[in-house]
Amino acid sequence: MGFIRPDAAILVALVGIAAAARLLRVAATHTKSPFRAPPAYELTKYGIEGRTRPRLDTSRQSDTGQGYEDVSDACIKLHNKYRTERLAVSVPPMQLDTVAQKIVLEIVKKRSSTQCANQGHTTEAAQAELGENIFLTNTVTCEAGVKGWFDEINQLTTELLHCLRRSYPGANWHEIASKKMIGHFTQVMWETSTGVACARTTNCPNWNQLFCLYRPPGNYRGVAPFSEAVWNSLVRRQEIDGSPLVPGAGLYARASLTALTLTCSFVLLVTMA
Repeated sequence: MGFIRPDAAILVALVGIAAAARLLRVAATHTKSPFRAPPAYELTKYGIEGRTRPRLDTSRQSDTGQGYEDVSDACIKLHNKYRTERLAVSVPPMQLDTVAQKIVLEIVKKRSSTQCANQGHTTEAAQAELGENIFLTNTVTCEAGVKGWFDEINQLTTELLHCLRRSYPGANWHEIASKKMIGHFTQVMWETSTGVACARTTNCPNWNQLFCLYRPPGNYRGVAPFSEAVWNSLVRRQEIDGSPLVPGAGLYARASLTALTLTCSFVLLVTMA
C-alpha cells in the first residue's frame, strides 16, 4: 500500500485552496449571483436561559390595537418550513392546538396589561405541561422569532473551522444544551410536538414578547428530539443553503463549500502528517 508524502499532500491541498478561492472571487462578482445579504437584525444571546432577542428588527405584523394578538397562522407556516421543506426525511408538520391557543392568549393578555414587566417563562405553560419558546424584541414577528430559534442549529453543526461536523446529538442533546443555547431549536424540531399556538404583545415600551406553546411538549432529558435520518437531512440542507461561516446560496454557496472542504482537507492532512 502506497503513502502520499506529507509535503506533496500539503502542496496538493494548497493548489486546491487557491482554485477554490478563485471560484469565490468569481461568485462574489457575478452580476446575477443569488447571494442575499443577511437579515436586518443581529441575534444576540443574553442572561436568562430560554430567551433570545435581536438588536434590530424593523419589520411589522398587523396590530389589533388591544396590546396583543394571535399570530399562530404565520408562526405555524414558518415552523413547518423548517420541519419539512426540502428534507429527505422530515418530522411531522405542526398544526394549531386549541388548548395551547387559549393559554397563550391568556399569557400575552396578562403580559400586555403589565407592559411586559415580567420577561421570563410562565407558570401557565408549566402548569398546563406545555413546551414554551419566548422571543423578545421591540417589534416582534414570527419571521424573526422562529428563524432565531431554528438558527441555534448552527451551535450543533460545526466546530474547528467547520471541519469537524458534530455527530448526531440524539438522546444526549441536553448535555450540549448545558453549554450552548440550543433548546429553542430542539423544541421547534421536536418530532412528537405536533400542536402549537403562538401570540405576541404589541404595546410594551421596551421589548415586546412572542410566545409559542407546544403540545405535547418537547425537550425531555434522555430522549432524542428526532431521528438520525432527520438530522442528516437537516445538515445536508444547511450545506446546500451555504455554510453559516460564509452564508449564501447558489454559485456563491457552492464555491464556499468547495473552499471549505479543501481547507478542511488541508487541516486534516497537516494534523495526520
